[in-house]
Amino acid sequence: MNRFQNFSIKNKLISLIIVVVIISTLISSTIYLLNDLNSRKDSLLRMAEMETELIGYNCSVGLEFRVEKEVKKTLESLHVLDYIYSAYVYDAEGNLFTDYYRTTPTEEEVNNVASNLSIKDSIFFDESYQFLNVIKPITDKQEFYGVIYLKITTEIIYSEIIQSIYKFIILLLSIIIISYLIAVKTQKYISSPIISLANSISEITKTEDYSKRVKKTSSDEVGQLYDVYNEMLVNLDQRQTEKNRAVKALKESEERFDLAVKGSSDGLWDWPDLNSSELWWSDRTYELLGYSKVQLESTFNNLQSLLHPDHFSKLELDLKNHFEKKIPFDVEYKIRFNSKGYKWFRMRGQALWNENDKPIRMSGTLQDINLRKSAEILVTESQKRFENLFNSAGIALVEHDFSKLIEELNKLRNKDITDYYSYLISNPDVIVKLRKTIDIINLNQAAINLFECETKELIKVNNPAFHTAESLDYIIKMFAALLNDEKTIEIEGVISNLKGKRLNVLVTLLNPKSGRDYSSVLLSYVDITEIKEFTKEREILLDEITAKNTELEQIIYVTSHDLRSPLVNIQGFSKEINLSINEIKEIISEKNITFDNEIKTIISDDIPGSLNFIINSTQKMDLLLNGLLRLSRLGRAALSPKILNLNDIMDLALKSHQFQINKKGIKIELEKLDECYGDEIQITQVFSNVIDNAIKYSDDKRQNILSISSKTNNKNTTYTIKDRGIGISKEHQKKVFEVFHRLNPSSKVAGEGIGLSIVKRILLRHDGNVWLDSELGKGTTFYIRLPKNEQSRRSKLL
Repeated sequence: MNRFQNFSIKNKLISLIIVVVIISTLISSTIYLLNDLNSRKDSLLRMAEMETELIGYNCSVGLEFRVEKEVKKTLESLHVLDYIYSAYVYDAEGNLFTDYYRTTPTEEEVNNVASNLSIKDSIFFDESYQFLNVIKPITDKQEFYGVIYLKITTEIIYSEIIQSIYKFIILLLSIIIISYLIAVKTQKYISSPIISLANSISEITKTEDYSKRVKKTSSDEVGQLYDVYNEMLVNLDQRQTEKNRAVKALKESEERFDLAVKGSSDGLWDWPDLNSSELWWSDRTYELLGYSKVQLESTFNNLQSLLHPDHFSKLELDLKNHFEKKIPFDVEYKIRFNSKGYKWFRMRGQALWNENDKPIRMSGTLQDINLRKSAEILVTESQKRFENLFNSAGIALVEHDFSKLIEELNKLRNKDITDYYSYLISNPDVIVKLRKTIDIINLNQAAINLFECETKELIKVNNPAFHTAESLDYIIKMFAALLNDEKTIEIEGVISNLKGKRLNVLVTLLNPKSGRDYSSVLLSYVDITEIKEFTKEREILLDEITAKNTELEQIIYVTSHDLRSPLVNIQGFSKEINLSINEIKEIISEKNITFDNEIKTIISDDIPGSLNFIINSTQKMDLLLNGLLRLSRLGRAALSPKILNLNDIMDLALKSHQFQINKKGIKIELEKLDECYGDEIQITQVFSNVIDNAIKYSDDKRQNILSISSKTNNKNTTYTIKDRGIGISKEHQKKVFEVFHRLNPSSKVAGEGIGLSIVKRILLRHDGNVWLDSELGKGTTFYIRLPKNEQSRRSKLL
């Protein structure tokens, strides 16, 4: 101290400045280093804790659902952080779930990690301060899923501190030299930069805005100090940016979850604490239930209050089975939808059990299944209606399983067979095999009555419809029809029921066609035994009637033919007598022979009048004989039936009457006519006679309009011919079809009175019919019905 007092002021100042600078630099450096160390340590602790929580959060979902792949993926993303040495994730039971490390750890290191797990939430340095150990529990809404153990190396911190020490040593030496020079020249530049730096540090410390930088005013040691400080700020700014990025990633993850919840068509629900009534419902859940968050609070009690009374206790039972027996919670309930009544919903959920196997949490989804449930109810009701119709049907219905049968028939299809019926007839062993493949599923009461069995099971064992000798013929026909892919199969056959009664049946089935489901094929059995007997008797009667008609026609023909000879003689001699009378009259006139008035009256009036009457009677008798001959020829004429184009036939009939139509000014209204089945010549005569009748009996007081149309059903075609003629009174409407009947015998209208009789007779031969509807003074409508095709005519004959 005494020696210092002997220094010059300059030296004292220089020495003081140097000492002050040195001391100040040492103190500030030490403080800075300590602060920097503490700051880096605190920053490392905060960063480690934040990273641990972030990593633990990302691993919670994988731990919850035991998806090791997802947790492993999260840990492997840590390779971008070079300060993380290793990471370990343990499940709720303390078992290692997965891990991550930069270098393979030794067994001792692994044991040390396991021994530290007893401290559930801690952060500490190891004895050598080489690693920072962070142990954090992984939880979500107070739900414990496991533990994450993070080891962070402190090598970066120590290397940075050592570098800072070296820099400060160099800085100190430089300051000593420079301070001397500066002290000599400019002492003021020593304190101002330090003050500026201190102010900047204070401001940044308060705002924690590490993006700011200290403006460098010189390139000396103080300037270098500025550079070091700015570099430190850069590092802090980078760490802050990484922290913000992690926070942003966490926020985006939360937003994705929210978006997934909103975009799902199902509603989501969560029961975080099973000891509480509080629930969490997504917006979609509220939307499905038809309530807002204001109208209905999401609680278990409120959910129960919305349930249909029939399902109130069911929910409690289903939850109990899920919690205690772990039966999957996938159930359907009727829940009140706002004020619009009940709707069907499907509720699925999954509970979470703790280590004591006690349920602690449950989450799931809510799905609107009202449309599907309504459809199922309709199907059930439809099935019930079918069963009722099936059981109450008046005809015998038997439901068969033809699956095995069709398999065997398909094998036959692959063979080179042209005539399946002939093949089956010649291969009885194949028939036996095919019969065994047919199973009965069900039959109605009418079938039980038909087969005279006491129970359904009895006929299933011994089916008389397939396994008796009598049923062989129609079974072969049915197999052949199935092989030929006929759509509708209708076969007559003979069976013997369980009591040995022989029955004629009509078997009908609708072929589902190849490739369809043959597991349920419905066959109907109609007992036509009485019909067959009646048909047989009818055929005998028809044969007798035909024979009588033939005999009668022959008598008519012979009679009309034999009567023509004497009629011709009468006509001839009548003309001769008439000529003789005329000659007598001429002789008397020439010779002026006079007679008394009585003889003159006989010669001039009585004899010519009688001859006139004889001639008119013979003409009328001739017309009657011609009509009889036409009727007899009509019965003997052979029919050549075919499908007829009635448009062509009607065109021909109208053209043949065109002169009369034009003469009387008749208007024709003709629609397009449907076809029918019959003999072309005779059917043409039918329509020609009806049109002729309508023309003859036109009303002179108004224009006659002839309207012609047709209508077809499954079996017949009915033609309508409507006129505006004089009409027919009710007492004559049934007689117009009789032979030789005329509406007005004294009428000037020519005719024999057999036109409509011929129409009636022709239509009877074609299994058709004719009738009329008429009103006197307004007109007449004739209806002519004919078979649509050959099948229609045959079905009528049966």
